[in-house]
Amino acid sequence: MFYLEYQSTRFWSCEKKWSRKVKIHFGKCGFGGTTIKKDFETAEDAQDYMDKQVSAKRIQGYVDVNIPETKNTTNSSASTQKSALTARSNSSRSLRTVTPTKEKVGLKRHAPPNLNNEEEIKVDSGLAKIDSALFSKVCVHPNLHAKLAVVDKKKNIDRYYILQVLIDNTTKRLKGTHKNIVPPMHYLFTRWGRTGTGGQAQLEGPFDGEEEVEEKFATVFRSKTGVDWSDAVPGMFPEEGKYSYLKNNINMKTRGKWHYFLRNDPLGKPDGWYPYDKQNSADTEELYKEYISSNNSVRFSTRFIHSESSGFTYEVDLVLMSQKNTMSGTLRSIARHI
Repeated sequence: MFYLEYQSTRFWSCEKKWSRKVKIHFGKCGFGGTTIKKDFETAEDAQDYMDKQVSAKRIQGYVDVNIPETKNTTNSSASTQKSALTARSNSSRSLRTVTPTKEKVGLKRHAPPNLNNEEEIKVDSGLAKIDSALFSKVCVHPNLHAKLAVVDKKKNIDRYYILQVLIDNTTKRLKGTHKNIVPPMHYLFTRWGRTGTGGQAQLEGPFDGEEEVEEKFATVFRSKTGVDWSDAVPGMFPEEGKYSYLKNNINMKTRGKWHYFLRNDPLGKPDGWYPYDKQNSADTEELYKEYISSNNSVRFSTRFIHSESSGFTYEVDLVLMSQKNTMSGTLRSIARHI
């Protein structure tokens, strides 16, 4: 069984079995906990995974605890563990002032999805609408984030879905020591809607550790894509009616500004190039980067952008560089200016 230094703590352990298998056991003290088993192709991969997991837990504030030897135990999984890591429980979390919500929040006329690149994934700006205090102190988990999109040209459908696991590393320390009272908190943030709109957003958490939020993340990802998170590859062809898992946008040194060519304006404006408004330009630039990042995939060459400023939806062809009002059928040339 596990030996824990404090009451109301959590346990976490990791063990390599049969060279290429890793077993992780975690949960609240006094309960059976959850066991996860992972198989790897080589013993080196298994060891590398285990080392990274243990290192991550120590960074979060878990500390090594010796397990006393016992001859008789009813918990077979506990008797096989080599080490355990413990941290302060949920009771210490009252020190935080975070008040998360599970309610869906509409983000009409809010910022479009962030313009990300391969080097940095930013916390989605929609979180600021839900919890501005949390937005200022969280970061995106480096391995648990995804941008999804579903496009159906025949039905004029173009929707996005953003998933991000957020980490709050703000911790309180015991006076005069370097020990953390509270381990990092994990949240799941999602935002979805028609392309070109702020859509709706939802914040869930805090969760009881990284394993729990990862399981929730994987469940949502599979429900949207039809693919297990462990098997997902950015850019892979989606199942029919499901979202595509997009690649991270390439790192462009400059951000383009989009213009349309006006001809024979009924209000008498001179013929010529006119700039998109700020939000519509950002939306189009985001779709352009997704198209380039997909290696110019035909699936993302034609997109549908709903403009909240005008109320119209436009079919944007990134190959022919044109936009068509889906209601009036008006066709105009477009251009990306640096």
